[in-house]
Amino acid sequence: MLVEERFSEILRVLDQQETATVQDLTNLLGVSESTIRRDLTQMNKRGLLKKVHGGAASIRINHITANRVSAVRALENTDTKQRLAQYAASLISQEDFVFIDSGTTADLLIDALTVTNCHFVTNNISSAPKLAMSGNHVDVLGGTLDPTISATIGIDTYYELKKYNFTLGFFGVNGIHSRNGFSTPYSADAMVKQEAIQRCKKSYIIADPTKFDSIANVTFAMLSDATIITTKVPDKYWHSVASIIETDVLLNE
Repeated sequence: MLVEERFSEILRVLDQQETATVQDLTNLLGVSESTIRRDLTQMNKRGLLKKVHGGAASIRINHITANRVSAVRALENTDTKQRLAQYAASLISQEDFVFIDSGTTADLLIDALTVTNCHFVTNNISSAPKLAMSGNHVDVLGGTLDPTISATIGIDTYYELKKYNFTLGFFGVNGIHSRNGFSTPYSADAMVKQEAIQRCKKSYIIADPTKFDSIANVTFAMLSDATIITTKVPDKYWHSVASIIETDVLLNE
């Protein structure tokens, strides 16, 4: 069994029972105790588990089962979100064809835009008028309105997306996890995010650090599918993410 296969099996066991002894894992995987101890040491260094005396324990994961209304979320981590939005806005040029997802950070991104006469597509109902008034062209996707995120979602929104090919896409997220990827509470929202990411030449997830080690109900993309824009990344995520931009590091250089 390869090292990464052992890691995956150890994490599966910890997901089921939260703790496991070295002897339990030795019997399960059919390898020596010294091999298991080395595996646990490496996994502990990568932040995949917590090594304890005689075995390992699962790292506490925040499970998110529902969205809170956008007005409440807009008041959280405001300074961090503004820094992330300003950096994201700086990536957009007039030649781009851009998808903007729902979410409070997307609202701040629009406030930070300096481009005009750029073409945007969005399902973000609350931000669309402001985006149009900034001097840019805006297509708004139809679909079922979800008032908690002020966005259209569902099968109609999904099919509308299929005609577009974006140069850039910016997405909100509820959970980021090293094995479960990017997730959101509802399948109708996940369907839209998944299709939009697939239709972008370059996709960015805008997320404050509180989103790491969280899992929502539905995965819409894996960590290799998008670049994360954030202020601080837990060390273990550098092994699994395609690309990461730490805005605070860039600002301090």
